[in-house]
Amino acid sequence: MSNQLFKNRRFTTATICTLAMLTALNVVLDRLVAFNAGPYRVGIGTLPLLLSGLLFGPIPGAIVGFTGDLIGALTLGNAPYNPLFCVTPILMGVLPGLLRQLAWRNQKNPIGIAAACLPPYLFGSLVYTTVILSKLGYAPPLFTAAFWPVAAARALTYLITYGICTAIIYLLIQSRVFNVLGIVPKVKGKANSN
Repeated sequence: MSNQLFKNRRFTTATICTLAMLTALNVVLDRLVAFNAGPYRVGIGTLPLLLSGLLFGPIPGAIVGFTGDLIGALTLGNAPYNPLFCVTPILMGVLPGLLRQLAWRNQKNPIGIAAACLPPYLFGSLVYTTVILSKLGYAPPLFTAAFWPVAAARALTYLITYGICTAIIYLLIQSRVFNVLGIVPKVKGKANSN
């Protein structure tokens, strides 16, 4: 199967280098630039994960999400590595990859980009991570009176992060930097403008 990936030229040298740079950028933005405020991490470390999925698809997005989380946790983490927490970064790469046709079909409209970037924040960051934090004892038990203020604060944090990352991706697409780099994905039913 790996030979098939290379025959399709999905993982070219340029693609692998770009994915490595997105992984490194994820580690820097998520572990060094972001700041922790109790159970909340505020930053734009998810931006490279979203971009990896949008530009290269769900499998490369998953690879960048997993490797970025693993490297960041092992080198700059403040607690022992817990593989339960790697699901969210993987979803941050996979879900936009599955929905990338929405983002690239009409590049002038930010709605498609917003629609492709919303599910990982809803299902990964807000639902999955909040449940795992609660089950492991890092947040109040689910659906108790103490749980709802924490869930509301996490929702607000991720809403802000989602808005910032979506705006940055939209501005990057409008700047045509991906066209210049030659990494605009092919869109079914539409010829890409270079």
